[in-house]
Amino acid sequence: MRYILAEPLAWVATALVLATAALVAVSFVSDLPERQPLIGVLLFSLIPLFALAGIVVFFLVIRSESIRRP
Repeated sequence: MRYILAEPLAWVATALVLATAALVAVSFVSDLPERQPLIGVLLFSLIPLFALAGIVVFFLVIRSESIRRP
């Protein structure tokens, strides 16, 4: 597991997952999506996009490591 975290691309995936968690927390805590519906639509469309991007990048890191380490 340490060799996966040594990859810079893994840190990008981690940042995307943390950004997703932050967007979810902001959506639950704030009433901003209710006051500004356009921002609410933007937030709720970014959440799955960030989550999917983080998952794809993380699987790319795992795949590159499995190719590098037979």
